[in-house]
Amino acid sequence: MEINLAINQSMIMQCQTEEFIAVCAHAGFKAVELRVPKLKESLFHVPHRQLSEQIKKHGISVLSLNSIDDFSMVPEENLDLLTAECEFVGRLCEMLECPMVVTPVARWFESPPSVAEIQAISQERLRHVSGILNKFGVKIGFEPICFPEFTVRDLALSQEIIAGSGAEAIGLVLDIYNLFRGGLQPDDIAGLNYPTYLIHLNDAPDSPLEDLHVMYNRVFPGEGVANAQAWVEAAIRSGYQGHYSLELFQQQIWDMRLQDAAVLCYNKMKQFSESLD
Repeated sequence: MEINLAINQSMIMQCQTEEFIAVCAHAGFKAVELRVPKLKESLFHVPHRQLSEQIKKHGISVLSLNSIDDFSMVPEENLDLLTAECEFVGRLCEMLECPMVVTPVARWFESPPSVAEIQAISQERLRHVSGILNKFGVKIGFEPICFPEFTVRDLALSQEIIAGSGAEAIGLVLDIYNLFRGGLQPDDIAGLNYPTYLIHLNDAPDSPLEDLHVMYNRVFPGEGVANAQAWVEAAIRSGYQGHYSLELFQQQIWDMRLQDAAVLCYNKMKQFSESLD
């Protein structure tokens, strides 16, 4: 079974965006997610039209920008900072003809607010972010993070927040590693009330759940115990036809030569795709 393959810029962080685009295209990728901090580095030195032309020359689609982090619990008095961030990211999307921004939910390291407070504040922030990004024609990929330090860790609360926000052009970004850590099962992604805009493809090592780090324990799909195949097959059964974007955060890949890293990632994705029923 062939699926739509993509790669997140977090996979190959040891270069600038223009190099990332070139090596990914050469390896065989047709779609990427770009990181906002890496884009900022490049656009302080490279005209945005030049970068856009390079992306088009290589036949690459930019699926999303990652990300407006921790947006969902920003204090009221700091809303001007969130506004500035959204306008900046919206402008980046406009420059690069990117249709979506990923918005992971907030961490909370102190004594957490109640679920009702989290829901109410998250709805207000989502409405605020939506009002800005929609002006740029950008949709929002809401991403729950199923680790203890995050405020929204399940799909039910995610959908309640979206429903009560009044936000437009919003869907879900699902991350297999995160969902597995949260104790969800592949069939839990069927029958959702909101569309899935993107799936982050990865797997989990054979370790106790409490030992998993939100970023650094991820492995290639099909090489772990999260059963990435079952998640992809469940997504397909639910009608999902979008991209599967590789997102691992692995130091050993960051230490590789650029082209070797891109080829490794593409070959691993292709091998996984061909293993599907």
